[in-house]
Amino acid sequence: MSLKNEISINRWNKFSYIFISVVNFSLFTLIFKLFDSSLIGLYVLLLSAFVLGANLDLGFGVSTVKHIAEATEKKNFQFITEYFYTYLISFFILSVFILSLQFAYYYFFLRARLSYPVEISDHIFLILSFNFVFSFVYNFFKCFLEGMAKYIFIAKVLIVSHILLFVFSTIFVIIYKDIFVFLYVQLAISIFIFVALIVNIYRYQILNSRRKFFNFKLIKDNIKYGAKIQISFAIGNSLDYIIKFIVSSFLSLSFVAIYESAKKVITFINGFIYSSQKVIIVKLSHLNILNKISEAIHTDIKNYTELSLKYIILFFGILNPSILVFLYFWFGNLDSSTTFLLLALPQTLICLMIAMYNVIIIEGRGSFIIVIQIINVLSTTVLLYMSTKLTGSYLGLIGYFIAIVINSIIIVFYFYKHFNFNFQHFFKDIGFFQIISLQFFLLIQIILLHFNINFIVVVTVSQIVFIIAYYKILLEFLYIIFDRINQLILK
Repeated sequence: MSLKNEISINRWNKFSYIFISVVNFSLFTLIFKLFDSSLIGLYVLLLSAFVLGANLDLGFGVSTVKHIAEATEKKNFQFITEYFYTYLISFFILSVFILSLQFAYYYFFLRARLSYPVEISDHIFLILSFNFVFSFVYNFFKCFLEGMAKYIFIAKVLIVSHILLFVFSTIFVIIYKDIFVFLYVQLAISIFIFVALIVNIYRYQILNSRRKFFNFKLIKDNIKYGAKIQISFAIGNSLDYIIKFIVSSFLSLSFVAIYESAKKVITFINGFIYSSQKVIIVKLSHLNILNKISEAIHTDIKNYTELSLKYIILFFGILNPSILVFLYFWFGNLDSSTTFLLLALPQTLICLMIAMYNVIIIEGRGSFIIVIQIINVLSTTVLLYMSTKLTGSYLGLIGYFIAIVINSIIIVFYFYKHFNFNFQHFFKDIGFFQIISLQFFLLIQIILLHFNINFIVVVTVSQIVFIIAYYKILLEFLYIIFDRINQLILK
């Protein structure tokens, strides 16, 4: 992949992610303003259960990008054809199986514990079930095309689909003021994405035969590579649902909506940073074929980690006060701002370790990742459960940060052991001390807001501190912005 193509892909990925995130946040805000917060909490809780189910794909999604990227590099179109048809059938069967588990969980466990009319929760669950099948299968199409580095096409499809989602959802929800209308529009958009991706897979003529293949050996080999990784993903992604279930049980469904409002911003930042280096998975897959993945540690991995650090300082530091003010006034409560800070703490390390984490995934170190995710889930769950049950507080989310600190140390030690990784020089070169200082500032903000220190005073002082502490990174981003504006003017 040429440097020019890589830059173009990264720009499209970032732009599409920003656009999609803005649309999703706008729509969440719309329904948050129009409907009861308990209803929104119910919708978010049920949706989270389906998001958790979507991660039970036995590692097929992650391994698809890797295997198709490797087959494309080798120009093995016979393998690509067999792979596509084998997993098209497999993903559909798997979606039905996962949906069956979802039905069992909902009707025999969750349904009786919801403090909301069952007719409404049943209707929401039914629409989300249909949406799940289409989105689960089209995610396979998406991974398949990503393996062939068709990131730009995928970005265009997602941008168009979210324009349609925003327009029709806004019009119909405002007119009918019915959350079910919003859910039906979401379902229609999922069908649109499904059709757009599969039509273009055939249009690209990347399948070299009309014969339909089903090669069970591919599934067997993929499970060997991806099952442990997928188990780790399932464990890790269960954390979001566990958090929402605990706060809905011991606090309220309304707080689930508040938590989600802060998490939307966190998800945007995390996804933006990830999208800026998404192409590294394909590059690492190509290097893995040649057994040269260690060569990327002090080149691509270092460069992308340094880029992540700058974005972390920008979003969680320099723009931090603006985000707090927005959440406080937009959603009308302080809890959204405090929750954002609690979630921002672990994200300072999660976002920093994205490139290094991808190396472990490409190498197929599933057992190692499972250990990491178990530490995440157990520490966060125990501390949050204790804080919500004993004190009625959600400050137990700090357990997530403690878990991520432990896991980051484990990952660094893994690189030291397997790649002769000089972590002292690596972190010194990227300016890791800035992450430590940022975490200290975030903890101070959490403490001040928890003890009801004047909100305006906290954000004002924070803004001054962040500008002084990180002025070099601020100037660097301002230079990039002005340079881009200048280029547009000259054109």
